[in-house]
Amino acid sequence: MKKVMRSTTEFCQEQGIRTDSIGNGDALRIGLRGTNGQFLTYATSKEDEPRALVFRTFCPITVSQHRRAEVAEAVVRANLGVFMGRFDYDIDEGQISFTTSVICGQADLDPEIIKHLLFANWSVTDRLFPVFSAVAFGTTSTQQTIEQLHSGDDESDDESEPETPSLPHPGGRLGRFLEN
Repeated sequence: MKKVMRSTTEFCQEQGIRTDSIGNGDALRIGLRGTNGQFLTYATSKEDEPRALVFRTFCPITVSQHRRAEVAEAVVRANLGVFMGRFDYDIDEGQISFTTSVICGQADLDPEIIKHLLFANWSVTDRLFPVFSAVAFGTTSTQQTIEQLHSGDDESDDESEPETPSLPHPGGRLGRFLEN
């Protein structure tokens, strides 16, 4: 197992976060049960220079073809307010994910950096998932949902750390991400 992934695996074990190793230890699958849904996170690393760690969390919906333009707008608007990381949207597949990453250089990867990177990823994904769901299922407009989010009228004031549930097997949609 490579150094960045070993540090990430050790951090998760110390925190009691359940992971499944993928391939030859080149990636980890991590489950999250947040306030607003259950998510799968994948950790991958780039071990050559510059070394890097990437967390990518997938939202548990596939956007129907007729709502993809509206969801694309929601993703763009949501990204404007994100300090760390970015939402990605595969418009062909209707799949939304959130990515955080850090360049490590030659230094050992400090567990605090892993913690902040992973928990920021989970927090943003869990907080904004209802926005994407509401727009994807047509229960509200993108503009209304984003305005409500930015006004602070959401109901999630829970500061507790998210749970890690049992992990399902990966879906076929993740191939491109795991191959990179």
